[in-house]
Amino acid sequence: MNVKCKDDAFWDDYDNNYNAYRAITITNKKINTPCLLKKLQKAVVFSEFIYTFANKYLDIKKQKHQKMKKSKKTLRQIIALMAIAFTTISLTACGGSDDDGDKDDLIAASEYLPGKEWTIGNETYSFYKNHLLVCESSANVTTGGLTSQAYLYFGTWQLDGNRLTAAITSSTQPNFDASKFFHGTYSNVHTEKDTSGGTISSDKPGSITITEPKPYIVGTGTDGKSCYIYYHKNMTEDKTDETIHDGALHGTWYNKVQLTDTKNGTAKTYEAKMIFNADGTVQFVIGDVIDFTTTYETKNGTVTLGSYILKDNPASFIYLQYGPVVSLYDVSQTRYTCDRWYNTPQ
Repeated sequence: MNVKCKDDAFWDDYDNNYNAYRAITITNKKINTPCLLKKLQKAVVFSEFIYTFANKYLDIKKQKHQKMKKSKKTLRQIIALMAIAFTTISLTACGGSDDDGDKDDLIAASEYLPGKEWTIGNETYSFYKNHLLVCESSANVTTGGLTSQAYLYFGTWQLDGNRLTAAITSSTQPNFDASKFFHGTYSNVHTEKDTSGGTISSDKPGSITITEPKPYIVGTGTDGKSCYIYYHKNMTEDKTDETIHDGALHGTWYNKVQLTDTKNGTAKTYEAKMIFNADGTVQFVIGDVIDFTTTYETKNGTVTLGSYILKDNPASFIYLQYGPVVSLYDVSQTRYTCDRWYNTPQ
């Protein structure tokens, strides 16, 4: 029995380039960022209070003295300038890292880390929401014109409070050295603001676009040295979750399976279906030959199946779901296999 599957690295097509910055639009005083919300609202409320007070005061005085018209116009102009200056000061303060108020606006590492790619040293790591940690090596061209294979490295990550534990434990590369990859326990993990500041632009009247740099994550290793984790890009295709029946697997997946008759040695290829249900059951249907239901559980990016393709054939795989494909990796220190299943018949 053989399941057709390509052995090349799964992320050959993983070339989406997402902007490492986010744009926040403010229109008609509707503010979509906590930092600016607190500061601009204070500025608007303060300026409106002064403006309203001055109007009432001057309207009363208007009846008593005609000359107050000129004073009223002048005072209103001064108040308008005060409001603009006050708002400008507030906007400028949001870009700095020394403002005590900004510290409360930093995203917690526990919310910011999952579902994104991060650069650590010279490598980029994917922190999946189901706690799978993946690093991909680049294919290199040698002096002889040969291209080396790109490899995937798998592990897990956990963030307990402000303590991050991570380790790469397996790979599609035989006999790899796990100590060369991100690993260990880091305490006091938190986000810090990029001191390079942001930019402010206005595309149309009444609209202000503010681009803010992404903060980075800092932790302290057991050796006392700081570890810096820099934002690379958002993993919009990450549909995983922390449950024991990961939603990224739910649905029907298709493949071609070749079954060999043990009596006469003849082989025949069938269309196969693998149906993951939210209740923890998975059904395998192969042509009109095989149809059975078993159970599955997921943890840290690994799925354990009561049976796989054939009855009484338990199996465990590291899984990656990317768009229309689920790849199941059976990884050991000496070899690996990869079964790819698709969301449409093949």
